[in-house]
Amino acid sequence: MHALSGPNFNSFGRLDFRSGKIEESASGKVNSRTTIIAHGILKVISWGILMPIGALMARYVKLFNGADPLWFYLHVTCQCFAYFVGVVGFGTGLYLGAHSSGIQYNAHRCIGINLREMRKISGRN
Repeated sequence: MHALSGPNFNSFGRLDFRSGKIEESASGKVNSRTTIIAHGILKVISWGILMPIGALMARYVKLFNGADPLWFYLHVTCQCFAYFVGVVGFGTGLYLGAHSSGIQYNAHRCIGINLREMRKISGRN
């Protein structure tokens, strides 16, 4: 058994046992890396930027006189867009999990599950 790290882990190719030929391909590596980056960016935009902005709108913009219905519509729009972006990010995470057999990021998974459960406990479904 060779090590599952470094060059052994990053190699992609197809071995034909009948002919003995090796076909190299890097497309799997590029797609996987691009999907990982997309997953991270989508989740940061959703949870790290849009959700807090929506919460801040609900907390502080409604204090201004004359912003009575506007703050609510801005808040709801920002939160709904954040939710949609988060669902797309979650979908990319499921796609990555389904296409990476034998690889598990237990710490990442535990953090995500705990954050989801903390939202349920705090009553923010």
